[in-house]
Amino acid sequence: MDQSIVSTQDLQCGTVKCEEGKKYVYLKVASACTKNTPYTWFTVDTSGRPVQSALQGASAICKGVVATETLTAAGYSWFQFEGVVVDMITPSITSVSLQTLKLASSAVAAGGATTITPDDFAICYANAGTATTQDVYLLGREITPS
Repeated sequence: MDQSIVSTQDLQCGTVKCEEGKKYVYLKVASACTKNTPYTWFTVDTSGRPVQSALQGASAICKGVVATETLTAAGYSWFQFEGVVVDMITPSITSVSLQTLKLASSAVAAGGATTITPDDFAICYANAGTATTQDVYLLGREITPS
């Protein structure tokens, strides 16, 4: 029987809170992260705790999350996974209002404008044109990146 003492932060991993129509999850951070940047959230890693990681390639089952603060090293933090995010950092994307954003080849990419596919994690709610930040609504669902 494992008799080790689990830290308070480890115990909080996976905790979900809802504030002003947005949902957040407390995650173990694998490495440094940047505020407003998208990452992926795996329900459980090898430690048995929910963990944040870099954007994943094909065949991973995960959720898209956005960092709420900048961390310079591994640690713990709240990540948003559902609701409005203003100025989410992306590669240069030409988007239109109500177009989806997806995870493809370990990066955020423009999706479709008429259907939601298994790799879509957000919807642009403003016509940003070509930009490196997007105003989006995070869908809060599990995805399989392409």
